[in-house]
Amino acid sequence: MTEEPHKFYKYHGCGNDFIIIDRTREASESEISDWLNEQKIREICTWHTGVGADGLIVLMPSQRFAFRMDYYNADGRLGSLCGNGSRCAVRCAHDLGIKPDADGLFRFEAHDGIHTAQCEGNSIAVSLLDFPVPEKSLHGWFVNNGSPHFLIHVHDTREVDVEGEGRIWRSHAQFAPGGTNVNFIEVVEQSCLKIRTFERGVERETMACGTGVTASAAWYASIYPEKKESARDYSICVETLGGELQVFFSMTNNSISSVQLIGPAVFVFEGFFIP
Repeated sequence: MTEEPHKFYKYHGCGNDFIIIDRTREASESEISDWLNEQKIREICTWHTGVGADGLIVLMPSQRFAFRMDYYNADGRLGSLCGNGSRCAVRCAHDLGIKPDADGLFRFEAHDGIHTAQCEGNSIAVSLLDFPVPEKSLHGWFVNNGSPHFLIHVHDTREVDVEGEGRIWRSHAQFAPGGTNVNFIEVVEQSCLKIRTFERGVERETMACGTGVTASAAWYASIYPEKKESARDYSICVETLGGELQVFFSMTNNSISSVQLIGPAVFVFEGFFIP
């Protein structure tokens, strides 16, 4: 007997695109886990022969919050935090009629903990958990803000061999065993950056990376500190290949806190998988 088709939705945040499956109304994961395995996710996310995406998200029920977000990289493996994926997940949940709390905020579970988000049209602001200030590593900087990021300062992002250099640093022994995302950062002017990112799990350059944008903004604040109080409030504009994102946060000597990643999350199309 042929299985019932499974509906999916496709969204993107600055060109960082995701396939989203809604299972929030189901009490069990069994119906999806039987067919949505690592190989199937990889096939679905592959361009030209599949739907094509940087990752796949499953919205699952949560007893305490609006939903739980399970994120899978394009290689089919369960991933760490995805900033743009989180924003797209919230946009999709909103479009599906899932309601925010009384204060207007969505609260949802992700791999690394609980996040909040707010919708204003296509603009979605999502919180990230506190993370340490990036530290010097090799000839760049490193930080884990829910996902690991190696940060390299360059004079012009247009001149960087993102695929070549990114692939080398992504699997460097320093970042074993899981590897790292690799970000090339250009300082355009005060509080304004350009970045290009090689993403692990996708294994290529992506149009944008939310956690990479946030890590790069934290790097900028730590390298070019402005004269502010001990708890410094920052607003950093970051231009990616796919568009512009805004990062708001506070910084003390060793910590980045009160982090908000803000930018567009846009519905692309919907369809059905035939398992």
